[in-house]
Amino acid sequence: QHLLKVILKRKLASLPGISESFYINLDINNYKQKKYEYLKELAFSTANEVVLSKEEKTLAPMPAYERRIIHLELANRQDVTTESIGQEPERRIIISPYPRT
Repeated sequence: QHLLKVILKRKLASLPGISESFYINLDINNYKQKKYEYLKELAFSTANEVVLSKEEKTLAPMPAYERRIIHLELANRQDVTTESIGQEPERRIIISPYPRT
């Protein structure tokens, strides 16, 4: 996706009168949609485990856009809270029961 954008930017820059920026969303073989569905399922299954066990769970390190999906998917749940901890690239999410015990 990044390489395609760089190539297109160079090509468009050589055309007279074109100076607008653009956004490209390249999703080959539904990779992004599958990743979103996986993260959504991970969020809900981990939250359910946390509620049952009443113990917080720490997820593996992940990039910011993946952590954002987890936070957004669990934002409306009243029985868990989410928090990002650590420094990039080891930043991870903790899912805790709410209220904390």
